[in-house]
Amino acid sequence: MGIDNSDSDKFKISNDWDNIGNSTRMTFDSNGNVGIGVTTPSQRLQVQGNAYVTGDLGLGISSPSQKLHVGGNILATGTVTQNSDLRLKKDFAPLKDVLSKIKDISGQYYYWKDAETGTERQIGLIAQELEVYFPELVRTASDEDAYKSVNYSQMTAVLLQAVKEQQVLIESLGSQLEDAHQSKQEILKRLEAVEAKVK
Repeated sequence: MGIDNSDSDKFKISNDWDNIGNSTRMTFDSNGNVGIGVTTPSQRLQVQGNAYVTGDLGLGISSPSQKLHVGGNILATGTVTQNSDLRLKKDFAPLKDVLSKIKDISGQYYYWKDAETGTERQIGLIAQELEVYFPELVRTASDEDAYKSVNYSQMTAVLLQAVKEQQVLIESLGSQLEDAHQSKQEILKRLEAVEAKVK
């Protein structure tokens, strides 16, 4: 551990005192940047390799309440997925009567009260409305504010079931209309026959 005079006087931690520059494990530069496994960090903290965090990690949040708690937008250039393998699940129960429930849940335009959260118009649901019918989709923070958040990704299963239930209704109405049309045609034929006899 010591100052590496050959590299802009960076403070480095190494596992080889005689060869600090070539066996560096951690670097502190004069700008306050810290590198782990990196000799020239370009950010406040730059890590080369994997990182393991045992507690909650906050990004833009000083008191995180989840394993990853982000204060702001998240941009992923890849896909974001959740485990959904049949082999990981048990105690299945089908969603039922979804249409009758979602009619009381309203999609809303809104703005955040705190401008630091964002100033653009948003689209979403109100957690308290959703919680009445689908409490599994709402999480309440364990801190003193107890703010509620929505699991929008699992909402897709509810919407899928709603579409299926609506399709059953559409097909039932279509069948009823077809039956009504056939009944009408039969009545018209009978009327034509009666008229023919009267003539």
